[in-house]
Amino acid sequence: MRIAKTLAGGAIAGLAAACMVAMMANPAAAQTGSAADRINRALVSAGVPQSTAGPNVGTSKVEIPSDKPAALLTAAGKSVSLTLQAPRKNRDARGISYSNGGNARAFGDIAPDTDSLVRSADGGAQILAVMRTASAANTQRYNVELPPGTHMEAFGKAFNLVEADGKIVGQIAAPWAKDATGRELSTSYRLEGATLIQSTDTTNATYPVVVDPKITYGVGIYLNMWGSEAKAYAIAIVGLGGVGFATACTAVGKIPNALVKTLATLICGAASVNLTKVWQAIVDIYYSSAWENGACYQQKIVPMTNSMVKVSTTNCL
Repeated sequence: MRIAKTLAGGAIAGLAAACMVAMMANPAAAQTGSAADRINRALVSAGVPQSTAGPNVGTSKVEIPSDKPAALLTAAGKSVSLTLQAPRKNRDARGISYSNGGNARAFGDIAPDTDSLVRSADGGAQILAVMRTASAANTQRYNVELPPGTHMEAFGKAFNLVEADGKIVGQIAAPWAKDATGRELSTSYRLEGATLIQSTDTTNATYPVVVDPKITYGVGIYLNMWGSEAKAYAIAIVGLGGVGFATACTAVGKIPNALVKTLATLICGAASVNLTKVWQAIVDIYYSSAWENGACYQQKIVPMTNSMVKVSTTNCL
């Protein structure tokens, strides 16, 4: 489950960075073929969707340069960019097109035994680093460029993007990491100036390992969660006697259930909303015929809507 901020009206307004340690059980296989081939094999191994969710829409624009693994998002006259630091000149940079209108560019050998993929996705763009062998580093460094007056503030394991007047306009979501068996690995950020550094503990991991921080930017705020998470929350909400136990963010401290209290704290950290509508939307989607354990569901909470809808799984990653 994650909170995402994007432009209102359905416009794409995000950047996502992802790092993948792609040291296969057969190391030689991880080294063969083009960068695009190696990356696609790594995506399959790690269980990461190979195609993007579709082209960019609305008023924002995502640009993927041909000379470096980077993405530039421009929306409402402001821009945010994310660049994976690449010490080597890219020897194999190729454009990739998807049938659903998405686009991507693969970069080969950006660092020792490391490839990268930059692609359009729901919420903007995604950058992946693919480490092919143990010789590749398990730490990635990203240069973050924000509009003048916007800075990053720690929010739990995440970073909010905050304007000078205190308005939260985006977020670098808390990172996650999974190995080829789906096991979650320990991963974290640290910030050094304008450089975001992600480190992942790959001890005893089954390769490849996928790591995915997400950056979103804009004025709309969305709540995304897996069907399995919706089930747990819905059962807890019903156990509390229904949706009326906490209607506003000022009442979060009175919620007796730790799971629901944590969710309310996360939501209210992003925006002050009518929590009753959130609880009702979660209960309704779980008890509807549309519910699936492994599906991703989304509710727009700023401006507030009354229901959750099934969306691309990339929104929950």
